Amino acid sequence: LLTTLLSFNQSSCMMGISYGDDEGPLMCFNAAKTFQLNWMSDRYINFNPLTDGTETKTLRGFANYRDSAGDGVLVRMNPATSSTQFFIHYNHQ
Repeated sequence: LLTTLLSFNQSSCMMGISYGDDEGPLMCFNAAKTFQLNWMSDRYINFNPLTDGTETKTLRGFANYRDSAGDGVLVRMNPATSSTQFFIHYNHQ
């Protein structure tokens, strides 16, 4: 498993590879895990691409949560015809 993770070079979140140092680098959970833990739930954008049409929203990085009043930090896409959910966020330094 570690070899597979290293080959993708995925080290942007705790769900990828992690580091043994407690003091850094700073990392966060991915969007799906953040949603499951109900963190920052006041900044979720729920979007159904089949019924919501075209709309412009501002998506801010998790690091900008305190400055994101009125904007989202996580998008949950949930098509009404499917039980599958898709999550989008980005890390901003």
